[in-house]
Amino acid sequence: MASNEQTSTPSGSSSAPSANAVRVFLPPTASSSSSSTIQPPLPAEDDLKPTPEELKAAFRSTIAQRHGPDAPLLTRALREREEARLGLHSSRNRTFTTVRIRVRFSDRTMIESTFNEADTIEAVYAFLHASLDEGVRGRGVVLYTAPPRVEYRREDKKVKGKTLRELGLIPSAVVNVKWEEVRMNSNGFPAPLKQELRGKAEPVPPPPSFDQPPPTANAAAQSSSSTTAKDAKPMPKWLKNIVKK
Repeated sequence: MASNEQTSTPSGSSSAPSANAVRVFLPPTASSSSSSTIQPPLPAEDDLKPTPEELKAAFRSTIAQRHGPDAPLLTRALREREEARLGLHSSRNRTFTTVRIRVRFSDRTMIESTFNEADTIEAVYAFLHASLDEGVRGRGVVLYTAPPRVEYRREDKKVKGKTLRELGLIPSAVVNVKWEEVRMNSNGFPAPLKQELRGKAEPVPPPPSFDQPPPTANAAAQSSSSTTAKDAKPMPKWLKNIVKK
């Protein structure tokens, strides 16, 4: 059984963020969900045929990506050796000054705040407790992530005292709420937040759109088209044949 919420913050853990630092996100509506699934019209058949300039740009891009983010994956030892050669910090030792945590209720309402990577899961419980209406404080609750389902029970020795970094909740994470009282886990049970937080609820920000090219795409295309034959990479024979067609 989940342990009850405590009204005091244990020593050694950060205090709960202030109400001004908390963001509240409304559950998604059916209309917003359906609008996100609308498919754009299919392009005409002629639009699917690449132009000679597009083929040249694709070839140059392939050459550049051999050393870019899409380069072949390296083993851990080779990757660390390459990072050391380039003077980069290892990703394992990267420090995050802030960790963003969202707590999601059964009705899909979410509250969000920032923490330090050295904070423990107890700081997230304190944040949840401070955001709840007084009528539900003290009721048993467990935070968990999924998939795969991992519960962060406050009395679990494998969790207690571990930092957000050690629990893998960096640089950001969404944790779910599971109440000891079964009816509170229903999708129709409204998030029991205190009034001042319910009043500042806002829609969830839409995900970034990948339909439009980045602002620098046109400039990059113009720059690549103006590259002289002297500076450009030699075009392979197979590509020349495609361009002629």
